[in-house]
Amino acid sequence: MKMSHSSALASFLVFLVFATTTLLGGSQLGWPLSFCLAYEELPLTQALPFDGYTLFAPMRSNITYLINNSEEIVHTWESDSKPGLATYLLENGTLLHTCAPSSVHPVFYGGGASGRVQKIHWNGTVTWDFEYSSNYYISHHDVEPLPNGNVLMIAWEYKTVEQAIAAGRQPNLLGDGELWPDHIIEVEPTNATGGDIVWEWHAWDHLIQDYDPTKANYGDVASHPELVDINFVGGRGRADWTHINSVAYNEEFDQILLSTHNFGEIWVIDHSTTTEQAAGHTGGNSGKGGDLLYRWGNPQTYRAGDPSDQRFFAQHDAVWIEQECPGAGNILVFNNGLNRPGLWYSSVDEIVPPVDIDGNYSLVPGSAYAPEEQIWIYTAENPADFFSSGISGSQRLPNGNTLICDGQGGVFFEVTQQKETVWEYVNSFPNQYQNNVFKVRRYGRDYPGLLDLIQPHDVAIPEVTLDKTSVMKGQEVSIETTVENQGIYIETFNVTISANSTQIERERIQNMSVGASYVFNFSWDTTGFAAGNYTISAEADVVVNETDTLDNVLIAGVVHVRVLHHDIAVMDSVFLKNIVGQGYSTYTNATLRNQGDYVETFNVTLNTSSTVIDLLTNILLANRTSTSIILSWNTTGYTLGNYTVKVHACPVTGEIDLEDNILSSWIIITIPGDVDGNRQVDIFDIVMIASVYSKTQGEPEYVANCDINGDGPIDIFDVVIAAGNYGESW
Repeated sequence: MKMSHSSALASFLVFLVFATTTLLGGSQLGWPLSFCLAYEELPLTQALPFDGYTLFAPMRSNITYLINNSEEIVHTWESDSKPGLATYLLENGTLLHTCAPSSVHPVFYGGGASGRVQKIHWNGTVTWDFEYSSNYYISHHDVEPLPNGNVLMIAWEYKTVEQAIAAGRQPNLLGDGELWPDHIIEVEPTNATGGDIVWEWHAWDHLIQDYDPTKANYGDVASHPELVDINFVGGRGRADWTHINSVAYNEEFDQILLSTHNFGEIWVIDHSTTTEQAAGHTGGNSGKGGDLLYRWGNPQTYRAGDPSDQRFFAQHDAVWIEQECPGAGNILVFNNGLNRPGLWYSSVDEIVPPVDIDGNYSLVPGSAYAPEEQIWIYTAENPADFFSSGISGSQRLPNGNTLICDGQGGVFFEVTQQKETVWEYVNSFPNQYQNNVFKVRRYGRDYPGLLDLIQPHDVAIPEVTLDKTSVMKGQEVSIETTVENQGIYIETFNVTISANSTQIERERIQNMSVGASYVFNFSWDTTGFAAGNYTISAEADVVVNETDTLDNVLIAGVVHVRVLHHDIAVMDSVFLKNIVGQGYSTYTNATLRNQGDYVETFNVTLNTSSTVIDLLTNILLANRTSTSIILSWNTTGYTLGNYTVKVHACPVTGEIDLEDNILSSWIIITIPGDVDGNRQVDIFDIVMIASVYSKTQGEPEYVANCDINGDGPIDIFDVVIAAGNYGESW
């Protein structure tokens, strides 16, 4: 990548400062500090965003997107699940994709649960699908690809009340009756679904407490900041005790960086240990085994400060700034600002860790780890304008700019060192109201994983259209097909039109010019084809040395070849609320369609298991028409739990296609006031209701789950219901 004059000057001055510092005996500070002090004083403002491609995976979508700086989608990957939560582009062009569970886990119901990781090839093929989930452990939130091809994963592990008390936990701090301390595993992929755990680290092996002197780990955390106080309760203070939400790797030092959400701090641990050493207090490059090498953000956790010293509040995405970027070796953190004293606002914070060239961190005994303050902080000009209470992330770019993901708002933007916004994108997938994104990453044009975007030999089918999608047997279908040569060579190849696996027509294209585009009109005579659905596709032969083959095949759509028939279907079912307080109601607006050739009279039921919740009878619907109906469910008398609810259009006489007669949705019946569905009524439910207070059904900001009594507005009556059940759980 060609470097600008200003970037070249900055690099030279950085080298000069580093060399001078070393010659003058200042190397004990380590190169990262020297580097940072230099770049902070340089004019690094970039008028343009860093040229590259931005990867993001909407939390409510199965599709991961890669866009350019013009906001054009250049590639997508589709998974069989939503992300759970991180995604990364590997250097071989494969997507590393965490997978959210399809339903709430019976034990680990916390936000960010995953339990599965996939690798998805550029062409969409899943090449690795690894599961790490049981009633005793589950991976969650983030992963980190390692240079050796292995993958680091964050995971919860289950500890009983008895185990927690045996480790010195105060019984009154076990409100959930269990603990989920975090651990880290390193997985070596094997075959298509296997993996060997070749290294692991458990926070549970590095505990200290001063509550029970009879326990072996009794001691003073102020004298042992390398250990974790099992009785420190920050953030939510529930079973999800530490809630580590990001993991990053430093190859130079062979160290791991963790963002410990509920402690309000970051941790650094030694990865050079064996698993046995990681469970103890000696060994590895540091000689400290698996003990914490460094922690920062909230010295209250090891009694070296008070609330005024806390700097991180519910932070996410702690990373070391990469070597090719200004500030290399510094630590960048998205500081969400939840529960920040005074005003709640988000910031992106950069700190210079007190590390030497060997990866050792300095600490004056009895004091907090340095630095005292951040070296660079981004906030909005009016801080309150930028606040994401959860998720989110940031990345330092090679041109000195910082890419920021406002995860809750689904907004990505790039700012200069002087905090000028030079690029912004608002995610609209899967829709503008459900556009949350865990974090994003920008990859430069020279990134090895983007080589599949380079297409020297490339033919494509960019468009195929059908003149009709439903025909009576014997009619013809016109198929208009556009063919392009998107490469840099003249090409000769075939274009084939197929109905399912049957070839309809084939055209030979001779010596197609570079950049040329042709439109062909093919015709399909359906005589001789059985009644049914036929997928119509156009395929251009793969030419020699073509790498981008995903666009060689394009499906035009499905043509239904039919004879007169009976067919009704449930086309859509949208529940007003999918989290319902026990004793209150929800309803669905269901769309029904008569897809057949006869006028039909039929019944529709709303079911859960074998129980009929609601019934509408004698619905009259003309052929090829649709109607909408309302089905309601009063949850009085139903037990708390997860329910699969089905809208069922009862089959009519002579109907054969019954698959689309049923449409399922899921509903959680919970304690009234538990609007986020986490099985308890707590401050987060109150905050959620307050955030949409006074919103009325029909307004964009209206959140139906917060309208507990379902009367239309979100008002004081809903707050009273939640407050009346505050603290209840199940």
